[in-house]
Amino acid sequence: NAAERPIWANDPRYALIWQLKSFIYSFNKTILGGLEREFITRLTEDRNLTAALVPVMFLTAAAFLPLAAMGLELREYAKVALSYAIPGIDGSTKYLRSDRMDWGTYMTEIWDRAGLNGPISLLYSAQRSSDWGNSGIATLLGPTAESVEKIIGDFPRFDTPITDRVTQPAGAVGAAAGIAAFGPQIVKAIL
Repeated sequence: NAAERPIWANDPRYALIWQLKSFIYSFNKTILGGLEREFITRLTEDRNLTAALVPVMFLTAAAFLPLAAMGLELREYAKVALSYAIPGIDGSTKYLRSDRMDWGTYMTEIWDRAGLNGPISLLYSAQRSSDWGNSGIATLLGPTAESVEKIIGDFPRFDTPITDRVTQPAGAVGAAAGIAAFGPQIVKAIL
């Protein structure tokens, strides 16, 4: 809600930047901040670092990591199902990415997906985006900036059909939704 955001995030001019980042901010402030306060309270009562840290970390891991793992699995199964369901895309199990991860990589991914990195996860997503050839700055500015960047990057390319550019099921669904949403308006504007 508005009370869990910084003042600048409540300004309508920054709404496009803040639209999905508010969850990370409020999760950090409410959940991770509460864990930190609980840890400090236990530490000041007992002065034993292990006795203060272990219960807090265990309960956090028990609560958030299974949900993050289940969410990742469901996401991958949905991608596989879409790859078989969408015409023009070869059905494949290559979207089951977590099946090919070692335990360290998997736990790091689950820890990040559970939101336990806090605001640092924004920097990780920007780095991941730049590793894949996209702009890390646009990732930090939010999904609207990423979409504008993608439109600008893909628009002038008329040398390949759009079906060759859509490589993932989510991309195919997005392309179909975009054509369905804006197709009639574009046709009217051209005619």
